[in-house]
Amino acid sequence: MKWLGLLMCLTFFMGGSQGHAFVSVGQAQMIYDGKLPVELQNHTIMALLIDPESGAIVDANRKAVVFYGYPLDRMRGMRIQEINILDPRDVEAEYKRAEKEDRNYFIFPHRLADGEVRTVEVYSAPVPDSSGKRLLLSIIHDATHKALMEAELNRYKDRLETLVAQRTRQLSDAHKRIDRLSIFGLLVVSGLLFFLLRRHQKAVYFQHRFELERERQRSEAALMEREERFQRMLALVPDMITIQDPEMNILYSNWNGMGAVEPEKRILGTKCHQTYRGYDDICPDCRPISVLDTKTPFQEEIRLPDGTWLDMRVIPILDANGEVECFAEWARDITENYRTRERLERLATTDALTELWNRAYFMGTIRKEMERARRYGEPFSLLMLDLDHFKRVNDTRGHAAGDAALRHVAAIFRKSLRQTDIAGRVGGEEFSILLPHTDLAAALVMAERLRSTIENTPADYNGTEIPLTSSIGVAVYDREIADEDALMLLADEALYAAKKGGRNRVCQPPREKGTAFPGTSDVG
Repeated sequence: MKWLGLLMCLTFFMGGSQGHAFVSVGQAQMIYDGKLPVELQNHTIMALLIDPESGAIVDANRKAVVFYGYPLDRMRGMRIQEINILDPRDVEAEYKRAEKEDRNYFIFPHRLADGEVRTVEVYSAPVPDSSGKRLLLSIIHDATHKALMEAELNRYKDRLETLVAQRTRQLSDAHKRIDRLSIFGLLVVSGLLFFLLRRHQKAVYFQHRFELERERQRSEAALMEREERFQRMLALVPDMITIQDPEMNILYSNWNGMGAVEPEKRILGTKCHQTYRGYDDICPDCRPISVLDTKTPFQEEIRLPDGTWLDMRVIPILDANGEVECFAEWARDITENYRTRERLERLATTDALTELWNRAYFMGTIRKEMERARRYGEPFSLLMLDLDHFKRVNDTRGHAAGDAALRHVAAIFRKSLRQTDIAGRVGGEEFSILLPHTDLAAALVMAERLRSTIENTPADYNGTEIPLTSSIGVAVYDREIADEDALMLLADEALYAAKKGGRNRVCQPPREKGTAFPGTSDVG
């Protein structure tokens, strides 16, 4: 409850999730261990805890993790400068701009994990750490759509002012021409020669106009015929092809793709998002918006909320002033291709029997975790688990029962391990488990939990229980270990010690074979 006052303050000043936020030091309670409290962890606002001296992100709540797209452990190792794409001079300029405009928040462009840049409003206040160190509590509000709408309104305002100026000049020029013609008419209207000349000119004019009209009709008929042939051809294309104005009004469409469109809804001028997807407003995953800003062609493979994958291409069509007059949008359904690719990737990286990661993928994961540990100085542990006397199960009960037992052990892993832990089948009845951010003491606890669960939860095959036990070797990474093979060898030595000691037990390598990660306890 020590964070209740701060949380009520945030909720009041945020106005739900769309208002403004302001937090004073007097309203903030003590932050323990450099982490956000549970109230903020589960809140719908986005919150970051930042070290103002280094810019390091100390903690982030679930809403911020989902928004930025980075895993929580990745964000805790990042600096705010990796997300904020402004350089220090531009950041300082924003501070001064906020002070001049009497704003209680700053506006920054933040880059997400997928590379997308979002405009955010940042409300910050210093809060004390349990050690007395000052940290910065930042509340993040996504203001991208607000910024886009303001930019769009300014652009249309400029276009309207330009159009008014052009029309004013045209009217002025027209008045001048009328004045000159009137003077000329007054000078020549008194003469018969002018009258005859005008009659001749009229005859020539009407003859020329008649020929031009006839040529125009022939050209229009030919154009309509070509357009009809073109539309019949596009109607046979299964892809969606539309031409839209900057307001997303459909100027042309072959009415294919992205869901069936009933004939009564096939009306030019309707909104693209309403006709094709039934939205009242612009689609939340709309890509043509970026084309309106950048004025450059766009191509990307995107995933819709219903799981459909599209190959989306958008081409802007600019007017004489370089503004987007309209754009062509082409979308092809490539969902089946993606599903095939995912199935192939799954087959290449997982064990078909247990659906755990296979040895090749698991070894690659260890290699990446070692690189991360060297970079950030964080420990991780490796477990090697072997089912005791498993050959007896196959020999006495059959291989089908053995397969059922292996699947049973894999199910225990899924229930017992953390989401960040990684389990793989590296041999017949041999498994390996990677435990990130885990020192030796915690790894031994987890290994003992798995061993006890396997021992006390027999597998079931056709109503018959199959008792199982396991031997587990535990190894912890340190900087002296050269590569993943050396770490696996260390865990194998611990597994051998467990088997040699009587099986159904957890062991670690002899102390002279490896050392604990710096800063962790060495549990004997």
